[in-house]
Amino acid sequence: ECGLKFAKHSNLGRHVRTHSEELMFGCSVCGRKYSRNDQLQLHMRKHTDEKPYVCHLCSATFRTLATLKSHVSTHTGERPYVCNTCGTSFTRRQNLLEHHLIHTGEKKFGFNHARTLKSMPARIQSKCHIAATCVLLHSRKMAHENSLFQPW
Repeated sequence: ECGLKFAKHSNLGRHVRTHSEELMFGCSVCGRKYSRNDQLQLHMRKHTDEKPYVCHLCSATFRTLATLKSHVSTHTGERPYVCNTCGTSFTRRQNLLEHHLIHTGEKKFGFNHARTLKSMPARIQSKCHIAATCVLLHSRKMAHENSLFQPW
């Protein structure tokens, strides 16, 4: 419906449900609602400051496993996600996917942003606009930084 693109079919399916499913799981602290209970449980960690994932190298704590994995790479220097086109490497898969758009010329948001926002419920409109703006600015910044280090 909204034209967002996903690398994994499962992520697309999960996103599609946000358009059609009722938000049945509500936060008792702030009222924010989610379509899945696991999303609510992850959100609740913000209120409780629960950080169950611990870095074995420095004891820093994190709310999500993905954030911990990204953090550990700051210690190890590991950059496992490598661009097949230019060889630039990244600590996070998402950064590689965004970087790859530089080579394909594809825009991250392949839809009419203004028209799509107007068709969404008001509670989602502001969040989507902010997210789209942040991703666009980050992609431009990364493209600029990467161009400074390329030998051609």
